[in-house]
Amino acid sequence: MTTAAFPTAPAPIPTPPTSVEPQPIKWTCDDFYLMGGLPSVRDRKIMLIDGEVLVMAAPGPLASISHGLAEDWLRTVFSPDQFSIRSQLGMFFGINTDPMPDIAVVQGPPRAHARHPRTALLIIEVADTTLASDTGDKASLYAAAGIQDYWVLDVNDRRLHVFRDPQPDPTAEYGDSYKQVRVLLPTDTISPLHSASHVVQVNDLLP
Repeated sequence: MTTAAFPTAPAPIPTPPTSVEPQPIKWTCDDFYLMGGLPSVRDRKIMLIDGEVLVMAAPGPLASISHGLAEDWLRTVFSPDQFSIRSQLGMFFGINTDPMPDIAVVQGPPRAHARHPRTALLIIEVADTTLASDTGDKASLYAAAGIQDYWVLDVNDRRLHVFRDPQPDPTAEYGDSYKQVRVLLPTDTISPLHSASHVVQVNDLLP
């Protein structure tokens, strides 16, 4: 008895590989901190926002003056044995975000911060070319991080933008914004939320 030969099924046609576009690398804060010693970023202002490393323009003369004035004043307000005035140093906002604020007032003396702090009593950004982002997306970022007192010194138009009372806001970039937003003129006065007795005229913080 002979066995009938059945036709064999044709070999399947290989499916061509799906095209995959190059994907950006999402940096973590640990990666970001290791970058500090690289020649390509040394002495440059960089920050990490949502996993992306951003290089900022070097501050101009007006911004540098205002930064120094604000920092000097804050050191007369907040006792060094209880608080730290941090200038362009790390601020850990999660695994992949560190905005490296221009000035941050944090609880505790410098030796209390073996790791970058996660919050601040007051954050100040000094804006010459970055006003739109400092008062826009970065304000949303600080609101989402729960920063209660956020100031932006506008050195070109000589204004102080004050942001307070963070709250959820689904329309904002990071899901939060500030309920209270004030724009102060040079002759106006302001005091930090955490040191209401120390009043400064806005003009004293401007170049």
